[in-house]
Amino acid sequence: MPNTPFKFCPVCGSSKLTEINESLLKCINCQFDWYQNPKVCGLVVILNSKNEVLLARRGREPKKDMWGLVAGFYELNETLEEGLCREIEEEIGLKIEPKRLTYFTSKIDRYQYKIWNYHTVGTVFSLKITDREASEITALDDVSEVKWFTPAEVLNQEIAFEGTKEAIMNFVETHFSLNSLSQFRSRIDFIDQNILNLISQRVGMVKEIGEFKKQRNLPAYQPERWQIVLDKLEVEATCLNLDPKRIKEIWEILHEYSLQLEGL
Repeated sequence: MPNTPFKFCPVCGSSKLTEINESLLKCINCQFDWYQNPKVCGLVVILNSKNEVLLARRGREPKKDMWGLVAGFYELNETLEEGLCREIEEEIGLKIEPKRLTYFTSKIDRYQYKIWNYHTVGTVFSLKITDREASEITALDDVSEVKWFTPAEVLNQEIAFEGTKEAIMNFVETHFSLNSLSQFRSRIDFIDQNILNLISQRVGMVKEIGEFKKQRNLPAYQPERWQIVLDKLEVEATCLNLDPKRIKEIWEILHEYSLQLEGL
């Protein structure tokens, strides 16, 4: 069975589904092709007159109670600007003209909703609002709370999605000069949190691999594979102007931890 919640072809009902690649699912019986294209969503960095950033607390799953930008998925027959203006009105009650939005960047991400882990691409815009508009903001729809943060503060918040975290960090780095020691520390803390999140994801994957190997009586430690990893790591570390020796030491610690998790 391919890596999809579909059990049967949505056209002919056959169970002969084959995952051709990450993007394509094919029914061998009727030749139906189902392409998993990314869901497109919009995000907006809203600034007030003090250059504070507005965050919205999520009132529903996924990532309930975590912070994020005002955002949402586009609907049919909407431009990027039109869809984002609709989301702004639905989530915080402001009616904004599309021409006021300024495009900033785009980010890829994943969005787990019920049984499906969607691929997403988010278009990130910025919006400067007036003091009157700021006073009229209300948490609506699936937003449980809104709050303003300084550029340094916003980097320390628990943000719901990795792409949103990157967008906020990129925006702050691009538009604000954070040059005090406390602000530098805030940026380091933000990066450290991202590193921990990635390690947590890696640990989860290692546990799955360990279970996979146990079911098939495969050895946890595979020297040939580990040597390939080290060789590739040396090249990539050098390209990133990092000390390959130090990076190797870090990866050896991760590898030892992985072997423990796999039950060696």
